[in-house]
This record gives sequence, C-alpha cells and structure tokens, in this order.
Amino acid sequence: MKYKSCKKLKILDVSGSYLLTKTGNFIGLENLEELGLRECTNLEKLDSSIGCLQKLVRLDLRYCRRLKRLPWEMIGKLSSLQTLDLEECPNLKHFSLWNTGFPIFHAQLTEIQLSHCTNLKSIPDLPQSIKKLCLSYCRNLVNLPSNCSELQFLTNLRLDNCCTLGSYRTKKSTLFNLSQNSFSSLPESFSNLSQLEILCIDRCSQLQLLPPLPSQLTYIGATKCGSLDVMPFDSMQNAFFKVFKESLTSTKGLYITLSGKEVPEWFTYRNSGNVLSFVLPIQFDSKICGLILCATKDEVDEFEWVCPIIYNKTKGTSHRFSGSDYRDVSMMVMFYPLNDTTLVVEAGDTVELQFQFHKECPHHLRYTECLHFIKSGGLLLVYEDEVVDSGLVLKEVNLIGVQTKRPPRV
Repeated sequence: MKYKSCKKLKILDVSGSYLLTKTGNFIGLENLEELGLRECTNLEKLDSSIGCLQKLVRLDLRYCRRLKRLPWEMIGKLSSLQTLDLEECPNLKHFSLWNTGFPIFHAQLTEIQLSHCTNLKSIPDLPQSIKKLCLSYCRNLVNLPSNCSELQFLTNLRLDNCCTLGSYRTKKSTLFNLSQNSFSSLPESFSNLSQLEILCIDRCSQLQLLPPLPSQLTYIGATKCGSLDVMPFDSMQNAFFKVFKESLTSTKGLYITLSGKEVPEWFTYRNSGNVLSFVLPIQFDSKICGLILCATKDEVDEFEWVCPIIYNKTKGTSHRFSGSDYRDVSMMVMFYPLNDTTLVVEAGDTVELQFQFHKECPHHLRYTECLHFIKSGGLLLVYEDEVVDSGLVLKEVNLIGVQTKRPPRV
C-alpha cells in the first residue's frame, strides 16, 4: 500500500482492525505524528519502513496480542517519539532501543508502557528523558535497566505484580508502585529517593519490615500486607516518623492505608463512631506540634474518602484537614502537623475531633457526607520535645506500657 496522496496526514488510527496481520509500507507518511494500532489483535509484523517517520510522536500498539517482535533498529531512528505504548503484548519477548550496538539518543521519549508484557525478562538501558515507565504484571521480569538509578527525570515507576523482579534502584521517582510482589523487605537505600511522594506496597504479603522511608512521602498504600498490619509501634515509628518530622514544617501531612479493623492501643484517645472529645493534658514544658489520627470503617465503597475536622471548643476555632482517598480500605493512619497555619491547641483546651467521610454522587456534581461508615477513631498527640533530631523518631517515653494490638485479618 502506498500513501503518495497522504503527505499531509498527521494522525493514522486503524485501531481494532482485527484482520490486519502486518502493516504496509510507511513511505509517503513522513509527516505522521500519531500512529494508532491498538487492539489489532492479529497483527504480527510492523514494516521496517517505520523508521522514516521522523515526526512520529506517539506509537500505540496496545493489545496487539500476537505481536512477537518489532523492528527495533528502525524504531530507534524515531527521533521525535515521546510515547511508546506496548501494553498487553504478551508474546513480545524482546525490548530494545538500541541500533547497531549503540543506544539511540531519544531526547524526546518520556513514556514507555510495557504492562502485561508477560514474556519480557529484562529491560535494557533507557534514555535519560524517560519520565514514566510502566512494567506492571511483567511476571517474568528479572531486572530493571542498569541505568535506572541515573534516570533523573523518572517520576512514575510502576512495578506492581512483577513477581520475579530482583534489584531496583531509582533516583527521583515521585510515584513507586511495588504492589503484589513477593519480596520480604525494601533496601536501606530506599530512603535516598528524595523526590518520592507516593509509595504503593499493597498486597505484598511477605513484606515484613520497612526501612526508614523518604521524608517527602505524602501517601503510603500498605493494605493486605499481613506482617505490616501487626508491626509493633517501635518499628512503625522508625519507618514513618522521619516523614512525620519533615511534615511538621508543612501542611501536607502523611496518609497510610492498612487493613486492620481496630484502632491500635497505642493511640491515646480512642472511641467508637466518628467523634472524639477530650481535654488536652497539661504538659508545661512542651508544645503540641502534631497529631496522629486513625479511622476505621466496616463498609467498602468505591467513592469514599476521609476529611478530619478538629474543633478547639475553648478558643472557638476549627480546621479541616485535607482529605484522602479511602476506597477499598478498612483503616487509615494520618499524620498531621499543627502550627499557626492549621490550628493552635494548648494544654487545658477542650478539643473535638470529627472524621467525616464523603461520598461522591454518580454524576460528580456534588458531595454528601456519609458519617455512618465510620466504625472507630483514634488520636495520638505529638509534643515538640518528643521528636528527637538525631533519630527523627518519638522518644521511648511514649512506648512505656504501650503495646500494639493485633488487628484482625481481612
């Protein structure tokens, strides 16, 4: 097939052409910017003339389930390529951006999607421009690119369900998804991921211990991690309180989702329902600088998230903390700083804490409060003199007589 009359064509989308087994010659389409071959389920071969598409920005080969190989040397010549999507190409056994033995300089390539490429075993070195790399469900993947720790623009790395994955190191990821993997621990060097904000380790059933985590984290998903659900308080503080220490100077806070159904006993204040009311204890030598909150619920709903509100009844002030996604989660632990930009609370003040769950209406037009989902709530006060600069953890004095309650399995 020739395209002499299509020289101005910029987008060619033949997605869903299930009878297509191989593409034609691409000569004559030199101005093409997007090529869509998604769900061409019988496609087996991509013509090597694809190398002439110097203006191609996006190549979409998702769900081409019979595709076994690609003309990598020619794809290596696509100097304008930004997105390469090969999701669910289970017969693809080889991935390379190399040409004649030397890596091609893909200055524009920012996203590679290889999720569900179940026959891939390794990924070669990648261009420095990569920002997003998705390898979810690559169940036979053994190694990541050797230059992974040097990819300074990489902010989104998804490795969930990569059951045989060995070593992994990145430099500046902001999202790291390691869910449903079989490793028992994370490396100590994990704390060096200085840009990491979101860590997903859900359903890592063999994970037994967390190292000190990067201080910029704002969310940790750790549901269905049986060993972490019963992690003692001293181990929990070693992992999480470096993050909390950093959050004392911001208003971001930290959210951790777990699978327990009961508020742990190390929370000073606990109550069933969505309201906690108490008088702050007198501790003259220290200022309250933060809160650790816990909320649990029985019901799992697709459109739920939690918004804690704290009222200082003595001073007549209140503050609503930023909410967080709570769907498919039975317990959430929240770390919040208290400062002049949030709410000032002092010894002797009467304080009321409310956990409000919000449910999204079907058409996303408005939100309604759903208080009946809350089962129980808990609160732990953090004082300035309890945060040790050297260890970045709470002082041992808080652990006297405190034992972690083993939450029920779910």
